[in-house]
Amino acid sequence: MTQPGQMNVLLITCDQWRADCLGCAGHPVVRTPHLDRLAQEGVRFAAHYCQATPCGPSRASLYTGMYQLNTRVVANGTPLAARHTNIAKELRRGGYDPVLSGYTDQANDPSLAEGALDPALHYYGDALPGMRSLNTHPGGSSGHLATSWIQWLQELGYSIPPAMVSGLGRGKPFGTGGYAAVGQKGAVLGGEPEPARTLGQGGFQHATDAEGIPVAAFYKAEHGDTAFAVNQVLTHVSSRRGGLWACHLSVFKPHPPWLAAEPFNSHYTAATAGLPDYRAPTKAEEGTLHPWLAHRLSQTATVAPDDDATMALLRSQYYAVIEETDNQLGRLFGELRKSGELERTLVVFTTDHGTSWEY
Repeated sequence: MTQPGQMNVLLITCDQWRADCLGCAGHPVVRTPHLDRLAQEGVRFAAHYCQATPCGPSRASLYTGMYQLNTRVVANGTPLAARHTNIAKELRRGGYDPVLSGYTDQANDPSLAEGALDPALHYYGDALPGMRSLNTHPGGSSGHLATSWIQWLQELGYSIPPAMVSGLGRGKPFGTGGYAAVGQKGAVLGGEPEPARTLGQGGFQHATDAEGIPVAAFYKAEHGDTAFAVNQVLTHVSSRRGGLWACHLSVFKPHPPWLAAEPFNSHYTAATAGLPDYRAPTKAEEGTLHPWLAHRLSQTATVAPDDDATMALLRSQYYAVIEETDNQLGRLFGELRKSGELERTLVVFTTDHGTSWEY
């Protein structure tokens, strides 16, 4: 039952979405028509900043409304103490039954574990306390999207690359994370390891065809992980039959691997993507900005490309994944609008943190 004046709540987070990569923010290349419309019909907070990086600490602040120094979540996998309230608990106090489609990147409080062997201590990513997970595909993980999504792909008849599922069930919450670490220290952005563009000792490579077009994902756009997560939201909303609902849609994209499905993979090229506006000529010069930055730039894993050609290619597929994600969000908004749900729903779109282009 809804109370007079109460609205549904839809909180959408997309992982590693740069704040400037929106048409409504004036980006000259990337296309995000559906989020642009959301901004036009609502309010865009142009000076809104995440509180920390990487995902876990940032989301702890997002979910609790506290600074990192108070959450004490300092890295991915650092537990968020159960004593803190969060957005899900507060929604419950307001009469909502908040659900999750995706993941929250929050580790379990060890004080609540049933001994040292409790599996809850061996991984992070379960649903935020107070949220019910919709990732209930048979055999799927309660807090992780990837297992449920991959099982869905298998049921649709896809042949899943073995490396994509190698990390599942062994403390790695995202199958795409395992797929991204095949045969090198960084990330495969798309296609198979050969033929591929490789850079230095580091990390990124992306297969291209004979004309230089980045290889597409092996699945159709309507079968991607974002599409799967959106499907879960729409199914849940339909089950409420006009009743009050609150849902957190936590989308993995545009987190690497930047693997876009057709036709989005071909919408952007290295030439149209261009290069960063602010980038020092060398890593050494870039590192003079801060000792920690210098340390990170000395690493060989998950470091951005040195050469301009590979950097531009990487950027093109980052934009492609963003447009693909915007397309699925547009489908979600369209279905909610058609059913009359959108006009009585508070929609909040944000990200946990951005992605650096420099190195």
